[in-house]
Amino acid sequence: MTQVHIAFLERFNEPMLGHVKTWTSRTRKLADVGDTFQTLAGTFQVDYVFQMPLGVVAMDCFHQEGCLNMTDFLTVWNHIHPLKGFVDSQLVWVHVFHRIEEKQL
Repeated sequence: MTQVHIAFLERFNEPMLGHVKTWTSRTRKLADVGDTFQTLAGTFQVDYVFQMPLGVVAMDCFHQEGCLNMTDFLTVWNHIHPLKGFVDSQLVWVHVFHRIEEKQL
């Protein structure tokens, strides 16, 4: 188990604190199962890491990503990745996590 750094937009503090955002999809693998990371919402542990097409994440898993709908997910993704943007077939690394320690916002 290693402490890793995974950055999140401030808008995701509340969904992470409320156990709504339980996934993060990234263009590269940032953690292994069992690794932990800290945010303003607390300490989290990674439960699963796997790859899937970005289009599947956007269409079927936007809620786990802490987004309201697919459009919201696409807006966030394109904001974070302004050069490449959203590519439906792009394989991304999904990191599934849970909060293990409470911390005040």
